[in-house]
Amino acid sequence: MKRKREETERLPPFVPLLIDTMDTPAWRALSHGAKALYVAIRRRYHRKIHNNGRLFLSQRLAAKELASHHNEIARWFRELQYYGFIEMTRPGGLGDFSNGGRSTHPIARFSDILQSVLYDTTWGADIHAHETTALVAE
Repeated sequence: MKRKREETERLPPFVPLLIDTMDTPAWRALSHGAKALYVAIRRRYHRKIHNNGRLFLSQRLAAKELASHHNEIARWFRELQYYGFIEMTRPGGLGDFSNGGRSTHPIARFSDILQSVLYDTTWGADIHAHETTALVAE
């Protein structure tokens, strides 16, 4: 008879960072700040609710979390986009008269997570390799 796991045996919440990702030339080319920003964004991804493509981290909140200036945060966001770690699914912008003066926040997705998981949650669905963007190849 199997014994139930005790609560003390469970791992605390963590942010997964794959060794294969860390071994890519693109990861090695990132600055230390961009790597820290990647972990901060990755922290907001929840596997159970499939929120890839709907990830949000403002520059102001990132600057507060990473104790850096907002100009550095903007540079690190561009660096992550350049090397293909994240993609913007919706750009941010200031409000105008067409949307009632409301500003919109930018939304990102990780390029190493399959997008089909976002829209089709059935396990029997076909997952196509072309739906994800590969990291920089060696």
